[in-house]
Amino acid sequence: MAVRFQDEAFPILKEYLYYQQTIRQKSIKTVDEYFLDLRTFFRFMKVYRKQVPEDADFQSVTIDDIDLAFVETISLNDAYEYMNYLQRERGNTASSRARKCSSLKGFFKFITQKKHYFLHKTVTLRNFFYIFADNYWLFVRSVKQPKPNVPYYKRLSQHYS
Repeated sequence: MAVRFQDEAFPILKEYLYYQQTIRQKSIKTVDEYFLDLRTFFRFMKVYRKQVPEDADFQSVTIDDIDLAFVETISLNDAYEYMNYLQRERGNTASSRARKCSSLKGFFKFITQKKHYFLHKTVTLRNFFYIFADNYWLFVRSVKQPKPNVPYYKRLSQHYS
């Protein structure tokens, strides 16, 4: 299923996605996944802040009306609420939540470093997403690739005997 972020994204988000696709040379599928993750986050924020009717379907919530002023008001507590929502309501695994955090981390990094919006809340939020995503990936690497207690030369001799 092709995603057309050009029709749904708000201006600063479009700019970020174009930057990823053209300057960073990310694949179209990767950019589409970034958009889906970010769209879910901003949909959640609109529902959480009661900016849509209570009976509105989550999938029908639009994000094209979000502006920088809205993004500036996002707090660390909002990030905690979103992570809780992903785990409890959507049933996302730790790796899925880490990927979504990675997408958000990139977006907030773009806002603070490339666009030079140095807002205290934005920097704090960006740091939260860095810490969450990086700690998860460090944990995964340590679990998936445990260091053996056998010295390297003994492991080699086992392969050749």
